[in-house]
Amino acid sequence: MLSRAQQAIDGGEDVIVVGCPGGRGYACSLNIHGLAPICHVCKRQRSRGVDNLKGRFTYVESPAAYPGRDTGSLLNVEIKDRWAIKSLTYRSVDVGQAAYSSYVGLSRDLDLEGILARSTLMKLLHTAQLLSAYWFDLLKEKEVTRVVLYNGRQNHNRPLLRVARLLGVEAEVMEFSGPDARCVYQFHNCPPLDLNNLAMLIDENWETVEGDREEIARQYFEFKRQGAAVNERSFVLGQTKGLLPEGWDPEKRNIVIFNSSEDEFAAAGGEYDETLYPSQTEAVSRICDALDQEPDLRIYLRMHPNLSQVKWRFARQLREMGSLHSNVVVVPPESSISTYSMLAECDVVVSFGSTVGIEAAYWGKPSILVRRCVYERTGSVYVPRSHEELIALLKDRSLSPLPSFGAKKVAVFWYKGGRAIEHLGGSRATGFTFMGQHIRKHAVEKVLYIAFKSLEKWFLGALINYYCGIWLKAFRRQ
Repeated sequence: MLSRAQQAIDGGEDVIVVGCPGGRGYACSLNIHGLAPICHVCKRQRSRGVDNLKGRFTYVESPAAYPGRDTGSLLNVEIKDRWAIKSLTYRSVDVGQAAYSSYVGLSRDLDLEGILARSTLMKLLHTAQLLSAYWFDLLKEKEVTRVVLYNGRQNHNRPLLRVARLLGVEAEVMEFSGPDARCVYQFHNCPPLDLNNLAMLIDENWETVEGDREEIARQYFEFKRQGAAVNERSFVLGQTKGLLPEGWDPEKRNIVIFNSSEDEFAAAGGEYDETLYPSQTEAVSRICDALDQEPDLRIYLRMHPNLSQVKWRFARQLREMGSLHSNVVVVPPESSISTYSMLAECDVVVSFGSTVGIEAAYWGKPSILVRRCVYERTGSVYVPRSHEELIALLKDRSLSPLPSFGAKKVAVFWYKGGRAIEHLGGSRATGFTFMGQHIRKHAVEKVLYIAFKSLEKWFLGALINYYCGIWLKAFRRQ
């Protein structure tokens, strides 16, 4: 974002850089409880970044309070479930979805089971409303013609995207995905996960990318299969190559269900909520029920490694599937069993939008997609429109792989669809730089930040939000 701001300044544009004042009442996706020390370190870090900007620009902060504006109209609503919070709007801005996205992204509490869920969501919702009101006034007062923001999903940036579109202001949404500084993506007037826009960009990138497209796609899929990290981490590095579940029988029809981190897709909202099943848990349960009496068939549920620390109900229910069905084997997220060995040896793959679904298509496996995702329109995966159609596909012993052309297009976009922008350098391995400078926390700030992020995760997140909620429910049952 600093690099993009510097580009605009260098281009002679009238630039306003807006920061958050933090403080009591503010909560965002990186600080969902509004802890003051986290806020303090974040502001110090931001100040160092802004101080490195060169040239003429205006720096302002959104208000700590907003006198004369009704930003509390939604603060007394009853939150029965995630759908109740996701449906809340303020002046046509989907502040409820924004607040839910920030909460679930850090807490992983998909169904709002936590004892702190409501109070935390209220802080996030208040911040989203406060910022929405502010953006309406600022964009009108300053006669803003374009806004630039990052990602556009959470409670601190989604309101800007929505308000800009409501006022007819051009919105440029920045995103970053990849190992080095050449992996910047820019989206116009929509969030990065917008399916229509992604389909268009994937096609455009295929036509304009430099180099051998077939070779780029091969490199990407080989890169993934070898366990290399495209972003922050690889989820298969701790797995043992060649290791299959005990009792794997190649004579049976082996179906592998690769689930994804459902909380991540739930946080996206909108078209991602238009799914065949209300949840992955129900989808897996109904698939297993429908195939329970097929003696020559074995179902393996490979839980996503990103769920290894998740204890909420949806993850517990997935772990229990094996005890409920005689022909179902659950491979838990922390297992060293190899994802890619299962992919290589199975007969058919079922996925919920994780990359393994499109990887399966590339490697010549029949791949069935059971939710909305970026590769649904590639023609490389089966996309059933009903439960009955899905079960028919799974029972079809002659089911063939679909053409891999679409899978290659997606791979080339993920691998080469980003670009370098001026002033941004470095990599995940060495650290990123702005104008050649690493902008890092000071030693004391780093200790303070780590300490309070640990408190956020383990004390407020695990001990209070999760375990106290479990204990309270058990006490009430008694």
